[in-house]
Amino acid sequence: MPAFEKKLLIWLQKHMDILLMIVLTALALLLRYPLCSLHADISGNGLNKLMIFADILLAVSAYILVKICAGDKTKRGAAIAFSVMLFSVGNLFASAVYGRMDALWTALCILALVFIIKERFLWAFVLLSAACFISAYALLILPFVFFIYMHDGKFSIFCIAAPAAAAFIRCLSGIDTAGWFPEGFIRGQLYAAYPSFWGFIREDSATEFGRYLPLAFVMTLVALMIFFMVFCRKKYVFEKDKALWIAFLASFITAMFMPGMGMGAAAVYTVLAWLLAVSDPVLVIPALILEVLRIWPQAAEIYGREWMAFPIQGLCWIQAGVLFFYIMHFYKKVLDSRTQV
Repeated sequence: MPAFEKKLLIWLQKHMDILLMIVLTALALLLRYPLCSLHADISGNGLNKLMIFADILLAVSAYILVKICAGDKTKRGAAIAFSVMLFSVGNLFASAVYGRMDALWTALCILALVFIIKERFLWAFVLLSAACFISAYALLILPFVFFIYMHDGKFSIFCIAAPAAAAFIRCLSGIDTAGWFPEGFIRGQLYAAYPSFWGFIREDSATEFGRYLPLAFVMTLVALMIFFMVFCRKKYVFEKDKALWIAFLASFITAMFMPGMGMGAAAVYTVLAWLLAVSDPVLVIPALILEVLRIWPQAAEIYGREWMAFPIQGLCWIQAGVLFFYIMHFYKKVLDSRTQV
C-alpha cells in the first residue's frame, strides 16, 4: 500500500468519529429547515431558524459531558449521545417547530455541569447564570447545585445566588418576561401541557391556583430533602457518574412537584435521561417514554386534539411511574453497585 494511502487510512480511523459527527450535523440541519418552513405560521416561531443551531451546541455539550463522566472508554458512547441529541424529536419540536430556546439554555446547563464536575466553578456559574437569564426553567438545576455545595463545600454559597440573581434581573428588565416565565404561571395554571404531580390531583389545572402555590413549593422542598437525605445515608463517595444521576433526578423531581410547569420543564432532564441511557441500555425505554411525554401534548396543540384521545391525567400517571422507576433503579442498582453506571 502506498505511503500516502496508508497515512490517509490511519487519519480516517483516528478521526472517524469527528467526520461522522459532521455528516450527522449536516443531515440534522437538512431535516430541520423543511420543518421550519412547514410550521412558519405557529406563534413564536420567529426564532426557529436560529434555534436549530442551538441544537448543535446541545449535541456538542452532551458529547463532552458523556466523555468526561465515563472516561476514554465512552468515545463511542459520546458519539451516540451526540447523535441522539441531534435527532431527538423533542428538540426538533422545540427548536424547528416552536422556535423555543430550550436547546440553548439546556446546552448552557449541560456545559455548567461539565465545569462543576471538573471543579471549574467560575465558568460553571457564569454559564448557569446565562441559562437562567434565558429561561426560568434553567432554575431546575439549582437543587443539584445546592446539593453539591452541601456535599463538598468547594465554592461559596454566594455563587448559588448568581443564577437566581440573573433570573431576577431578567424579570426586572422587561425583556420578553411573558415568554420567560413557565407557561402555567402565565396562564394561572398548576400545570400547562405538562404531566406533573398536580395533573392527577386536580383535573382543572386553573382551579384555586393561588391557594395551591404554597403547598406546591413545600411539597417540592420535602420531596428533594427526602431524596438527598436517603442519598447521603448511603454514605457513597460522590463520583462523576453519580453527579449526572443527581442532576437528572433532582431536576425531574423539582419539575414534577413545582407548580406552573409547561413542556419546557422536560427539556433538561430528558436530555440527561438520554445521556444516562448511553451507558445503561436498561434506561433506553424510560428515556424514550420521557421523550414521547415531552412532545405528545405539543403535537396535540399543533395537529389536533385527536392526538390526545384521553385527558392529560393519564400522562401524569405514566410520568409518575417513570420517575418511580428511575428512583428505584438509582437506589438499588447505582448506589448499591460498586461498578460504574
